[in-house]
This record gives sequence, C-alpha cells and structure tokens, in this order.
Amino acid sequence: MDLQLILQIVLLLLALNLLIVGVYVVIVIRDVRGMLKTANRFFDESHKAIKDFSGSLVSLPLIIKTGLEIYRNFSNVKKK
Repeated sequence: MDLQLILQIVLLLLALNLLIVGVYVVIVIRDVRGMLKTANRFFDESHKAIKDFSGSLVSLPLIIKTGLEIYRNFSNVKKK
C-alpha cells in the first residue's frame, strides 16, 4: 500500500470519529439542557411552596392572638 493512501484512510477515520463525537456532544448538551429546565421548574415550584408556607407561619401567631382575644372577650362577658 502506498503511504499516501494509508494517511488518507487515517484522516478519513479521524474525521468520522470527530463527527461521531460532535453528534454525541450535541445529544449530551440537549439532555443537560432539558435536565436543567426540569430542575429550574422544580426549584421555582419549591420556592413558591416555601413562600406560601412561610406566609402561613407568619399569619399563625396572628390567628392565635385573635383567638385568644376572642376567648378573653367571651370570658369577660360570661363573668359579667
């Protein structure tokens, strides 16, 4: 075999290998992008849930305070 033919075959195999690796990288990047979108959606929903929960915790003492005031008012009415 001629040396030039061997080099052409090697070059062709390297180009084919580079093409396959490029396609694989594109597929991996697409998967990572989809995974990041899913994770971002999850974190957004978690943030909303935590915000709603913390809002409930803030209003809980107000509800208890109001309940105690109503109880005290009824207790004072019963004593009179």
